[in-house]
Amino acid sequence: MARFALAGTGAMAAVWAQLLSVLDGHRLDAVSSRDTGRAEHLARAYSARPVALADLADAGEIVVVAGAPATHAGDALQAVRAGAATIVEAPLSTTLAEADELLAAVASGARVAYAENLLFAPLVREALHRARTLGPIQYLEARVVQKPSRRWSRANAAWGGGALFDLGVHPLAVMLTLAGADHPVSVRARFERRASSMIDAVEDLAVVDLQFASGGRGSLTVSTRADTPQWDLQLATSTSALRLELLPDPHLELHGVDLPRPPRRFPGVELDQLETFGYLDQLWENGRDLTVASATPWLGAAFGRYVLDVICGSYCSAGTGQAEPLPFRGPRGLTPWQLWRGMG
Repeated sequence: MARFALAGTGAMAAVWAQLLSVLDGHRLDAVSSRDTGRAEHLARAYSARPVALADLADAGEIVVVAGAPATHAGDALQAVRAGAATIVEAPLSTTLAEADELLAAVASGARVAYAENLLFAPLVREALHRARTLGPIQYLEARVVQKPSRRWSRANAAWGGGALFDLGVHPLAVMLTLAGADHPVSVRARFERRASSMIDAVEDLAVVDLQFASGGRGSLTVSTRADTPQWDLQLATSTSALRLELLPDPHLELHGVDLPRPPRRFPGVELDQLETFGYLDQLWENGRDLTVASATPWLGAAFGRYVLDVICGSYCSAGTGQAEPLPFRGPRGLTPWQLWRGMG
């Protein structure tokens, strides 16, 4: 049985706690937070124990870092320096300098997995498999729109960024994985924010255009203004078209024809969204890989930094109104929001 400790008590930490309670062979032993009352409450709900952050590495074989983005790098570094394997929620960190520090720790032997659940989703994996047979991608388009969450009503610069940073990291990770070795070479982005009177307001609409090395193009729209959630992605090659929808109706189409849906791997889990969005496969595979000394997680800190690099270029572009070359060449110690507001 894999023993887990959890850093954080927010929405994503609650998802991890629920996952650990329903997946056989996995157990949540400890919870920690800078808010001790919240740690005690979450721990009690899942028969775990509240511990200090400094004690997390001793409380579980694997530490899941799922607090606010600004805490990700520090909590992960503290865990790996104490000898624990670590799973870090997306986004990996709030600055590229922090991401560099995590990569340096990995180079010195630390074991860090990057938690991008969508890349473990059965329909996404089927799309990745199909895409490899269709030839070079000429165009990629993704759209993620939904209502603002309760947390979003309080979101500001301290979070590190807005819709693109918090929500857009997920479809962007899928787009970059679909593109494979065809890396983006430039990005142009446009942001909007409703709370324009707030000096530290974050964007609630982001439109990002990518230019890939092959000449192909990509477009990503992320918004928290919608009344009805919609998550979809489509790609086109010279001869084929593939479309993936996760919300509201999860399915995959090739040339407009629905493909068979992958069979469920965890039929005993009642809440099928945990499987549809890849959470169960992500936990199972990372739990397996991080408890075997010679195994390497499929997604590591290097991929998390890759996604963050494109995010930082997008925020810089949204601030200047100009296309930004990739890999990002700007200040590595600034958050995406700071890059957008020209604080570098």
